[in-house]
Amino acid sequence: HPGIEVTLIDLSSSGALVETRIRLPVALPVRLIIEMRAGDEVTVDGVVLRSSLHSISAQTVTYRNAIKLFNPLDVGKLLE
Repeated sequence: HPGIEVTLIDLSSSGALVETRIRLPVALPVRLIIEMRAGDEVTVDGVVLRSSLHSISAQTVTYRNAIKLFNPLDVGKLLE
């Protein structure tokens, strides 16, 4: 898939918190493709609400980005 790889920190029915190595601009439309352990993928669309510096080290800079989902996600169904 094109795009950047992110680390999913938290997920709810209305949003996600993801960690990236680049700052995502506020109001940027995004598509998250969540890879499940079983190999399935779940795709959700949303928009960046905020992006803030999370950590700095000699090798990397990381940002935490809050994503508001356009449509509610059934998180319980993902865990089945």
